[in-house]
Amino acid sequence: MFTIPITNSWSCLPASFSMACGIPFDDFIQALGHNGDTRPYTDKSKRRGFHFQECIEIVWKLGFSCTPIERYPALMHSQGDKEVCPIFFGHSDADNLARFVQYLLQVKRGIFEGFRTRNNGSYAGHAAAWDGKLVYDPSGTAYLFEESKNNNFNIHTLWILTEKCHQ
Repeated sequence: MFTIPITNSWSCLPASFSMACGIPFDDFIQALGHNGDTRPYTDKSKRRGFHFQECIEIVWKLGFSCTPIERYPALMHSQGDKEVCPIFFGHSDADNLARFVQYLLQVKRGIFEGFRTRNNGSYAGHAAAWDGKLVYDPSGTAYLFEESKNNNFNIHTLWILTEKCHQ
């Protein structure tokens, strides 16, 4: 069971990683070296935010490896190509969901990546922690995976955290 840190609206990614790693949110932010609030874009309403690679760098230093498992794997021939070829582990999306759920049943420490729909219809990236039983959403709630869409969270990737073997 994770403790959901009190954060701001743009810090769901480091909050989720801090929960999954079992370290305080403030320590994770300190390790990142910034709080994501700078405004580097022409549109000053947009924050810098965080990138998964930044968080993966921190968890690697903390002794974890990070493996992505996609809920909706697909191929594109080249960057910018609009034609997408879904990959099925079986015959349909139902088979892909069954595969994804099998990972969920085995994973005790991970981060979900996906998006939320805003009131204006646009999308915003979102992340939450996973402990093998519940989704720990930095917005302040914990719920079952099956309740994700009811909580306006469309999950696309599970990032599995595994403790590295030290040689």
